[in-house]
Amino acid sequence: MEHHKPMSLSYMMTVSSQVGESAVNEPSGHHHFHDNHTPPPTSLGYPSSYLPDLPKLQLSVEQERSTDDDYSLGGGSRVATLAERRKRNKNASAKYRQKKNKQQVKMRQTIDQLKEQGSFMKQRLIDLQIENQKIKSLNDNLRGEIFSQSMLHRHFDHRHYQTHSRTSHKESYSTLTHSHRTMYEPSKVVPRQF
Repeated sequence: MEHHKPMSLSYMMTVSSQVGESAVNEPSGHHHFHDNHTPPPTSLGYPSSYLPDLPKLQLSVEQERSTDDDYSLGGGSRVATLAERRKRNKNASAKYRQKKNKQQVKMRQTIDQLKEQGSFMKQRLIDLQIENQKIKSLNDNLRGEIFSQSMLHRHFDHRHYQTHSRTSHKESYSTLTHSHRTMYEPSKVVPRQF
C-alpha cells in the first residue's frame, strides 16, 4: 500500500490551471466518454481523488489574500492608533504645561501684589502710630492747660470771696460801733419854744 505525500499549494494551483486549460481547449459539444467511466490518467501519476476542486481552491486563495490584507491593514491601523495616541498625549501635555505656567505667573503676580499691600499697610501703621502719639501729646497739653485754668479760677474766686467778706465785716463793724455810740451818748434836750 502506497503512502502519498500531501500536496502543496503550488502543486494544487498548477494542477488546477492544467485542468482549466484542458477544459477550455476541448471543443464544445464533443464529450469523450471512457469505458467503465474511469477518470483520465494524470501526467504526474497521482490519483484523481487528490485533484482539488477549482472553485474551492480559488476561494481558499482569495481567503488567504484577504486575511493577509486584513492583517496588514490591522497592523497599519494599530500603528496609526498608537501614533494618534502619542500625538494626543503630546498635545495634552503641552496644554497642561501651558496652563500650569499661566497659573504660576498669575500666582507670582498675586504674591507680588500682596507683598506691596503688606508693605503699604506696615507704613500706614507706622504713620498712624506717630499721629496717635501726637494726638495723645496734644490731649495731655490741653488737659494740663484746662487744669491750670481751673486752678486759677478757683484761686481768684477764693481771693474775691475773702476780700468781699473782709469788706462786709468792716462795714458791719463800723455800723455796729456807730449804733453803740449813739445809744450810750447823753441825749441833748432841745428847749421848746413857746
